Amino acid sequence: MSKDMTIGIGARKWHFQGSPVCRDREGHGFFPVAPHLRPVARRCWACRAGVRKWYVMGLFSRFRKDECAAAERSCEVARSVLSMPFLIAAADGRMDDTELHQILNISTYSPIFLAIGVEQTLILARDIMRQLRAEGPRRVFDRAAASLDPDLRETALCFAIRIALADGRMGPREQELLVVMARRLDISEFRCRRILEVIAIMQRPAT
Repeated sequence: MSKDMTIGIGARKWHFQGSPVCRDREGHGFFPVAPHLRPVARRCWACRAGVRKWYVMGLFSRFRKDECAAAERSCEVARSVLSMPFLIAAADGRMDDTELHQILNISTYSPIFLAIGVEQTLILARDIMRQLRAEGPRRVFDRAAASLDPDLRETALCFAIRIALADGRMGPREQELLVVMARRLDISEFRCRRILEVIAIMQRPAT
């Protein structure tokens, strides 16, 4: 069969260079994948299933791409939110496994971290600790703040305050850092105080 052909369908003609040709029951050839010929593909007994498979695989591929993009965004948000309590925990210049476990415990029931799972959360936590040592707190904070929308910035500040109050009291260094953090996250002082009051109530000890 010639690789340079003109194929007639009814009164219309299309010219293809090296195109595969399908045939209907009468033996008329046509090319079913070209957008303007897809409706005609329904007439092709030889390739109807192939076209359907091609179409379904295209939808599946697009779905997988959307799914991967959503997963990447979930990890990015989780990393940025988790960075804030780590900045508070590292305010005294050191951070041990006890503080790491505290941060992981308060994130257990958050939908942000449920979306990525415990194992991925732990991987992010250790990576943030590495970044803090390698790059310093300022770069870690700037990167996290830039990727969060206003609502999630408040959520990140909540996690930071919970770590600051984890032992039932807040030191002056932690207070100073929280004030700076709220200001740079564009959270008003009034809003910050309201958040602090609610978390202080949640953190009250039994005695």
